[in-house]
This record gives sequence, structure tokens and C-alpha cells, in this order.
Amino acid sequence: MLDYFMYVADLPLTCLEKIEMLFDFFIQDQNHLSIIFMVNFESYAAHLNEPVEDVLDFNALNRKIWHEYSRIIQNGVEDGSIRAGLPVKETLITLMNSFALFSRKLTMKKNILLLESDLDSDKQLVLLKQIFLDHLKA
Repeated sequence: MLDYFMYVADLPLTCLEKIEMLFDFFIQDQNHLSIIFMVNFESYAAHLNEPVEDVLDFNALNRKIWHEYSRIIQNGVEDGSIRAGLPVKETLITLMNSFALFSRKLTMKKNILLLESDLDSDKQLVLLKQIFLDHLKA
């Protein structure tokens, strides 16, 4: 995941285009082992009363991912692709957190065989992506 954030941050695209690529990553990658591992690890760690082994490594990886995302946010401040009047940093952090958490929740739900869904996970994520992008567009 870190490699993809680094790759996107380095592309010569607008912030809005980069955000769309990250949303697409979460849509396409929700069945990837790294996403499933993160969902399972966070769920496991949340139910323990003591620190989890290797949690420092996990936190360090998350900080590196956020560093790359902050580069994308700075790009949004500078390139004008995000609608004027929005607090760019706060908005992009909130939208990405919401999208990633929703994607993880759908992944977790997909792994529970007895749960049924009225709407396919991918369709839900594509709809949410469009709502978020429409909100951001300059």
C-alpha cells in the first residue's frame, strides 16, 4: 500500500486525479491480502488489553503512508483542483479516512459468509467515490 501511495504522490497529476486513483485502489484492492490483513490486525488489536507485538512497525508504516498522502494534500492546496472554500487538508483527510474505513468494513463483511448484502460492495464504493469527487471538484 505504501508503494502505491508513493507512486501516486509522484505522478504529474492534479490532486483530484490522485484522490480518484486512491479511491480506485481501495475499490480494486479490497480483496487483496494486505487489506484483509489490516482489517484483521486492527480488529484483533482493538480487543486486546495489552500492546500487540509489532504494533510499532504497523504504526511506522501508517506514518509513512500518511506522509505520502500529505504530499498529495499539499498538491491540492497548490493546484486549485479542489473546490475553493473547502479546508483542503481537513476535507481530504476526512474523506480518505471515511472511504478507507468503509472499504475495510465491506471487506470484513464480505468475509463473513452468512451475511447478505442488498448491494454489491464495489457498487457501493463506486457510488461513494463519485459523491466524494463531486463534493471536491473545483
